[in-house]
Amino acid sequence: MTDLRGMVLAAGLGTRLRPVTDYLPKPLLPVAGTPLLDRAVTALTDAGIDRVAVNAHHRADRIEAHLRHRPDRHRFHLSVETEILGTAGALHGARAFLAAAKQFVIYNGDVLCDLDVGELVAAHRRHPAPATLALVDWPAVNSVVLGAGGIVRDLAGRLGVSDGPDDRTLTFTGIACYDRSLLDRVPDGAGDLVTVLVDLMRAQPDAVRAHVHGGAWEDLGTLERYLDAHRRILGPGFLSVGRGAEIGADAQLSDCVVLPGAVVPGGATLDRAVLGAGWAVVERPDANGELALAARAGFDSSTQLDWITGHGSERRFVRLRQGDRRAVLMSVPQSDPDHDRFLAIAGFLYDCGLGAPAVLAHDPRRRTVLLEDLGKDTLQTLVGASPARAGLLYDQILDRLADLQTFGAESRTLCPPAWNRTFDADHLRWETDYFRERFLVGHLGLPASELEALTPEFDALAAACLRQPRTLVHRDFQSQNILVKDGVVRLVDFQGMRWGPMAYDVVSLLLDPYVDLDATLVDGLLAGFPARVAARGGPVIAADDWQAMVVAAALQRLMQALGAYGFLGHVRRRPQFLESIPTALARLGEQVAQIPRVAGCAASPPPMPNLADLLFQKSIR
Repeated sequence: MTDLRGMVLAAGLGTRLRPVTDYLPKPLLPVAGTPLLDRAVTALTDAGIDRVAVNAHHRADRIEAHLRHRPDRHRFHLSVETEILGTAGALHGARAFLAAAKQFVIYNGDVLCDLDVGELVAAHRRHPAPATLALVDWPAVNSVVLGAGGIVRDLAGRLGVSDGPDDRTLTFTGIACYDRSLLDRVPDGAGDLVTVLVDLMRAQPDAVRAHVHGGAWEDLGTLERYLDAHRRILGPGFLSVGRGAEIGADAQLSDCVVLPGAVVPGGATLDRAVLGAGWAVVERPDANGELALAARAGFDSSTQLDWITGHGSERRFVRLRQGDRRAVLMSVPQSDPDHDRFLAIAGFLYDCGLGAPAVLAHDPRRRTVLLEDLGKDTLQTLVGASPARAGLLYDQILDRLADLQTFGAESRTLCPPAWNRTFDADHLRWETDYFRERFLVGHLGLPASELEALTPEFDALAAACLRQPRTLVHRDFQSQNILVKDGVVRLVDFQGMRWGPMAYDVVSLLLDPYVDLDATLVDGLLAGFPARVAARGGPVIAADDWQAMVVAAALQRLMQALGAYGFLGHVRRRPQFLESIPTALARLGEQVAQIPRVAGCAASPPPMPNLADLLFQKSIR
């Protein structure tokens, strides 16, 4: 039998630290780089305690994983509570483990303290009392009455004792040493240790004694206290960065804790915050410039910030979650020329029932916009999760697109910015030059001097696209920009909307490299789209003409997408976009092969032998 064992209480919900503790149990929060749980274990180890129990309930999987990855994992006994048992229930759950020693030390896993646990144990062994509590003077919460001779006379006013001339009030640190006999008083199941101690004091007034600690102690139960503790240790303006964390360029962080594995997007500006893997919790949103708009809308320090990443835009998006409330905060760089267009088009599409998020608030000085949260169910996600639903989803989305396209020129007065840009020859040629510059040269490394022969082919392709009927075009109508919320199709990233070729958005959707659709489904949806438009009063398109329009628009769109992937992957350093290149390139080759089949119509694409030679004979794929 060993003389001494220890236990760290780590099962609490950490409600006062929410929403930080929604992600991470409080005992795993680091203070200046070291988790509270590890600090407690070190304190026990320094006192000569080898075997340590840890109870867990909230995010018990994280506690278990943390202990499993410690090199001394054999020392620990994990007591998982399926229902939280309270401080006495924790002892009941580890009863057999603790009873194997003559005495045991209980250490609250959410306190920061420099107590020498060895001195506590020595003080306990100097008297016959079965319990010795470590106390500190913390005036804000002092509630333990300490009498003469170091005897605890009352806890939290539960015994109602009158203060004696030698009494003083102190605070229980959550650290104590007990004899094994105390376990006889611990009931089965859930319970409160204070109740156990109070009952013991009633039966034996001198049974609970104190060891007064004159050093540092803090209860880190709130975000303010947690950040203040770092400030006292590391100094004003501190930045505590955990192992494996990534902080994007131009991020400005002050008085912030960046947890291990956190990913902070470039440009983020936060003060007094805890940051995790794609999320943040800020103590005072109103004091952070970009979050001031959210604070005015009622999002306070209990708000969870979840960064929305993976898009190609330089705008920053963060999802705000406070209880049942949801919103998305968009921060727009000063260099973005489309901010005012976004606001105008968003209002137009929302008012017309065409799927944009509602604009909830706008701060023009800070260029921030609070938007309705459309959720996370993008078309890409939904089809990936349930391929069998693809037909129904795309049918619904093509109806939305047909609605959008039949807002014709007569509707321009509703929202002039939606029509004040066109897919004219210059813009169409910009897209194909983008393909040449950013993909053929920038990604593949081909010499620009060898690509001049593509110019007349690109000119002729632009002319073919301009012979199509004109409609309102989203311009990036693909699966990551289309969401379904409450069964309704919703749209984002529409600020590039313009008046352009009818088939452009259809091929953007159905030849989207992000989703692998059955070819028969794609062919059927493409063929049936003109009927959707005609049924809504749009132009009537013959089948042969439509097939030619589809190939021309697909060539144009797929080259634009490949140029964008090259730019985003190499210039913006977002390598995830490079992963879509093989699929997009294969689909471009398929469309080049279709050119002879659709020749002879007014909107037919031109022969493109130089592009075909590049794609097929030189095997650039």
